[in-house]
Amino acid sequence: MKICAFLALALGIALSSYAHAETVLVKVEGMVCSSCAKKIEKDLSALPSVQSAKVEFKKHLVRIDTQKGIQLEDALIEKTLTDAGFHLKSIKRVN
Repeated sequence: MKICAFLALALGIALSSYAHAETVLVKVEGMVCSSCAKKIEKDLSALPSVQSAKVEFKKHLVRIDTQKGIQLEDALIEKTLTDAGFHLKSIKRVN
């Protein structure tokens, strides 16, 4: 029994190491200045699953690179943006 539990744990660890980081492209409404862009980058970068967040101000686009093996939920992105005073227009995941 202990061997089965150990093998299951080892397999779970091995599979999680193959999980890849993800890039998420987010269209945002409500950015009117560079301070808005900095606020979005700061707030999204503070999330534990986010490796980096970069705003392309003129395109109203945020590129989020996630931490390897940690899922970033759409609802968390939307809540973070809404709490900061912005509106989520769309989310696209790319690899």
